[in-house]
Amino acid sequence: TAGLALAAAAMIVIALSVTPQPGRNPNLSLVSVAHATSVGEIRTVKLPDGSSVTLDTDTRVEVAFDDKVRKVRLQRGRARFDIRPEPARAFLVEAGGKIVSAPQGNFDVQAAPAGLSVASLRDALEVRRQTEGLDAKAGLRIQPGQAVRFAASGEPLAPAGPAEKGSDQWVSGMLVFHGAPLSAVLEETNRYASRGIALGEPSLGAIKVTGAFRPLPVDQLAASLAAALKLRVQRDADGNLTLVRP
Repeated sequence: TAGLALAAAAMIVIALSVTPQPGRNPNLSLVSVAHATSVGEIRTVKLPDGSSVTLDTDTRVEVAFDDKVRKVRLQRGRARFDIRPEPARAFLVEAGGKIVSAPQGNFDVQAAPAGLSVASLRDALEVRRQTEGLDAKAGLRIQPGQAVRFAASGEPLAPAGPAEKGSDQWVSGMLVFHGAPLSAVLEETNRYASRGIALGEPSLGAIKVTGAFRPLPVDQLAASLAAALKLRVQRDADGNLTLVRP
């Protein structure tokens, strides 16, 4: 009958929809999910392949794994990747118009309005333009212990060189600076707080800062900076903190 014929056709469609595609491996994890941290939060997320990603403050990533490739898109913020080797699938990080590829290893990627930063902590990795794809000629190779920064245009600001000492400590909530202008220090530390620290006058931004600081709690950071730089913390009625001259 017509009803039985329609039922049989439906069964065929269902059967076709679950038939594995040639060349696909259903035993490998297929996943598409996003992870994000709030301001001031640092969190480590386990990935389906056993790798992990640590998200810095106000960071968002999109994880897209299939049986051909392991891909993570860093939409904003900074992340540390600890990659488990898996010869069958490449591990790619897309950020700032670049693709960072590594068969294994441990590395940081930061996507900011000013540009992209990549640092290798363990094992070598490659960075290339996202438009080039993996079949293009070898990209910029970064050796363990090296880092490179790209301008917003995508061009390297300098050749890959030694990573700044202590720059890998952010995962423990510690930020290290070596002769950095106070304005740059506050730009970095204020990313961790909904209400950051201001400067009483622009000239204070040129003061050089060397040391290790925790960005939170903000009150303690302001007190530490004031003590180290011989400044004073001024607090207004709303609780806003400003560094001023004594």
